[in-house]
Amino acid sequence: MEHVQGGAREALPVELTDAISAIDKALTVDFSALPAATLRRCLVAVTLLANKTSALDAHVLEAADDPAVYGDGPTGGSATLRAWLCNHTNGRRGTLGGRAGRSHKLGRMPLVQQAFEAGLITNDHVRLLGQLTQPRFYDAFIESEAQLVQWATEMTWDDFAQTVTHWRNAADPTDPDLKDEQDQQARSVNLSRSWKDRGMLDGTLTPEARVLVGGELDRISRQLLHHDRAEAKARLGTDDITNADLRRTAAQRRHDALVIMARRSNGAPADTDMTSPVVFIRASIECVEAALAKAAGVQPDPVAPEDFECQFDDGTALTYSQLVRYLVRSKLHSVALSQEGQVLHFGAGRRWFSKGQKLAMAYRDRVCECGCGLPASQVDADHDTPWLDEPMTDIENAAPRCRTTHSRKTAYENRRRRTRPPDTPRTRPPRAP
Repeated sequence: MEHVQGGAREALPVELTDAISAIDKALTVDFSALPAATLRRCLVAVTLLANKTSALDAHVLEAADDPAVYGDGPTGGSATLRAWLCNHTNGRRGTLGGRAGRSHKLGRMPLVQQAFEAGLITNDHVRLLGQLTQPRFYDAFIESEAQLVQWATEMTWDDFAQTVTHWRNAADPTDPDLKDEQDQQARSVNLSRSWKDRGMLDGTLTPEARVLVGGELDRISRQLLHHDRAEAKARLGTDDITNADLRRTAAQRRHDALVIMARRSNGAPADTDMTSPVVFIRASIECVEAALAKAAGVQPDPVAPEDFECQFDDGTALTYSQLVRYLVRSKLHSVALSQEGQVLHFGAGRRWFSKGQKLAMAYRDRVCECGCGLPASQVDADHDTPWLDEPMTDIENAAPRCRTTHSRKTAYENRRRRTRPPDTPRTRPPRAP
């Protein structure tokens, strides 16, 4: 194994030697002694440095991906660059192959490579954009590369990943239908009797079924969690409850939720429409028009990527045929957004947000604003301006916050309120005309 130390560095370009020395010096810093604000800036700087280091790695790999470079040696050389790296570094074969593949794809994405070298995007962005260099996307990718890079640098990761999915569907309208056909062929569920008559459940769900079944499991599991917490508080006589105090684990609650689903189905009236599940979909008017045209036997014009939105609420893509089925057979509750992403006004003077307001907020914001990744439908609807400061209980003043972030914000507001002079006027946002 080769190490770049001591005299071995003399054979390297001076720029690379300086970079290695600078990192060695940075490793001697006692970061634990730094104040919090400085430490946060250090985290951002190190993240950008990691992105640039990955771009440097791709630069070197692209230049070295030549049999003349790794084909010579005292043992006759290696067959591939990946094999040479495995023989001379302590890397895992799969990881090294991924590095080599990334450098190859970057050679076909010049604008992506520039953003990567500037530290503006990460390996995950490069991997996702690299999938668009497939033959069926590549012509459209060349035209849209600048726009895709702009989205990658300006959007959060979740929003960017969903936007790329929309772009793929718009660039290749046949892809979702072909994928849906493959998913339908792959679907299966097996329930076998195991040891001591226990059941072993396994299978493969279509994306649509995963959304439907998974969404209902999550909904009932959250209800069971509330019951478990209430039982633990009553049993222990305290509000300080942890997961270890609960009677059931998360996996056990999902098991019980599945049993509840079966019991409810078995007890449903005979005339119940079992094909109309409760589900949330997001579709632009352009996609609705294209789906209806295709259902009528007319080949629709391609929908522009910026107008393409046809998915379940968690980002899972919908085909045009699935969208038409939900439009025709389901009971619809629509939520309209403005071009700026604002939900239609829901004003009220209540303390708590209504179910409709929470639904509109979840549709608008999708995930918790703190960045934890929880869906907005599973977190609290919180007032941006505290309710005690007399704001409106209005969708424009609502923000999705998980229980941890909500509690911290409330505690901060209570401390600020206690230290506020008595004659300080309360702030109140202006009412919409």
